[in-house]
Amino acid sequence: MLETYITNLKKSYMKPFVIFLMIYIISLNGLALMGTQAWAKVPIIIYIVLAIWFVSCLVIIKQDSFNNIKVDEPSALRYLVVNVFVGYIQVVALSAGYVIWSAHTHWNVLSHWLEMQVAIFMSLLGLIIFSLNEFHIAVKSAKRWLNMIAILLKLGSFGILIYLNFTLPRAGDENLFIWTLVILIICIDALLVRSFFNYALYVRTLSGELKAPDIEASNEDELEKGEA
Repeated sequence: MLETYITNLKKSYMKPFVIFLMIYIISLNGLALMGTQAWAKVPIIIYIVLAIWFVSCLVIIKQDSFNNIKVDEPSALRYLVVNVFVGYIQVVALSAGYVIWSAHTHWNVLSHWLEMQVAIFMSLLGLIIFSLNEFHIAVKSAKRWLNMIAILLKLGSFGILIYLNFTLPRAGDENLFIWTLVILIICIDALLVRSFFNYALYVRTLSGELKAPDIEASNEDELEKGEA
């Protein structure tokens, strides 16, 4: 059972999603930069973020397989951390497109982009608190007040993004861009909840809180019933 849980954890099922986003983000931003020739106007932090994002995509593509599975606690934690980081760096990378597409204008949109990052971080924090609490990873029993904090963080995150939807300088369909971010966060959360769940099963089984079924004992029972 331990191997099943850690295999499900390592196999995040993000690989097809990540490959699609790589094609989408690179194509979208590449078209914007080639069309406007505003390469030098894009802040260096955006290029750094995209570089980290690209490397993380290669990492998850390599990890997201059934090969070389290590059944130990440090590996399980590493798989979880990689899944969470890669999942949310997708959102950050997509949000960088707003700065790139606005680079040819006279607007200073970096501050608005940083506000997006606050919203994204709040969403991530809400997911982590909810998962650690609900799956009993950091607590023995779920605390309602922790779930409330997680929900408030999520609502606050979406609230900031919706606010930005109405206040961002507009050179095009920025409102569509914001809603794409919201949808992406929901999709990433759905995948990451699965990772947290399998990590919880692995850790609790390892510690003895959950007992794997005794297959040999159940087979002996069946044989005894058959002989009777």
